[in-house]
Formats: sequence, C-alpha cells, structure tokens
Amino acid sequence: MDMDRDGLKSLPQNRLLRGAYLMVQRYLRHNVAIQSASLAFYLLFMIFPFLIFISALLGLLHLNVEGILTGLSTILPKTVVELVEMYLNYVGENSDLRILLFGLFFSIYFPMFIVLFIVVQQIDGNLIYPRVVGSSVGLPPIWVLVAVIMGGKLFGVAGILFFIPFCSVLYTLTREFIRQRLEKKEIPTEKLE
Repeated sequence: MDMDRDGLKSLPQNRLLRGAYLMVQRYLRHNVAIQSASLAFYLLFMIFPFLIFISALLGLLHLNVEGILTGLSTILPKTVVELVEMYLNYVGENSDLRILLFGLFFSIYFPMFIVLFIVVQQIDGNLIYPRVVGSSVGLPPIWVLVAVIMGGKLFGVAGILFFIPFCSVLYTLTREFIRQRLEKKEIPTEKLE
C-alpha cells in the first residue's frame, strides 16, 4: 500500500485485497464481535428453555416411539435414528409437568426481558439522558446527543465525557457571537433563548 500525499494509506489496488481490507475495517468499526456475542447470548437464553419445553411436552404426550422411528428411518441414517430413539425414550421415561412449566415460563420470560431491556435502554439513551444532561450543562438535548455520538465515535468513553462540556462551551460562545451580531444590526434577540 502506498502513502497518499495526505499521509493516509490508500486502498489496495487488487479487488480481492481491497474487499478484504474494507470488510475488516467495517468489522472493527461496527463492533461486530461484541454484537455477535450479545446476539448469541440472547438466542441461547431463548432457545434452551424452548427446547426444554418441547422435550417435556414430548415426554408428556406419550408418543408412539416405534412409529416415529420407522418413519424417520426412511429418510435419516441409522446412527441419527438411534440417537433420536435414545432421546425419545429418555424424554418419555423422565417426563415431568414441572419441567414443562419451567420451559414454558422461561421461553416466554427471556424474550420479554430482552425486549423490555432494549426499550428501556433506548428510552434512557435517547430521551432521558439528553434532557437531564442538557439541562445541567445548558445544552439542548439534540446537541447533547450529537456530542455523545461524536465523542464516542472519535475517542470512546473519554470522548463522551470531554465532548459534552466542549459542545456546551462551543454552543454558548456561538450563541453569544450570534446575539452580538444581531444586536449590532439592531435585530431583536428574544427568540434566541
């Protein structure tokens, strides 16, 4: 890779290398690993209780295991059919209503908890936080949100902590500069508040 006149690295000329380079940049910029891990965590906590519920339900239904295995043996390999047979026999022998209720409760609880968590996080991040911080530093909520996003993207947590007071000072200086210019031109400044 060559250095541009600005000192920045240019993209590779090879299309495959350029595509790989851009993909890695997007991967790092958008925190794909962290988001993937959290998605996997949520999916696991939604899928396992559902599988427990299905297993308990199969055990309580007292299914005809031989008929199911006969049907499956025509489309699945013998080792898979033996695994299904062991599973169905175990589930049939160890059925319990408490396990069924546990699986049902947590199959419903975890998705609701995740949705509630996301909703509360969005309300806090987009409504409450900008209003509280904005009123304490004298900055409109939209500018607090912009300061948090810009500071976070540029410098992480330190940027968030630095950019809110920085934008507050910048906003106050700009407002005073505009007020002086309007007063110099004898234009009323009541609407600036």
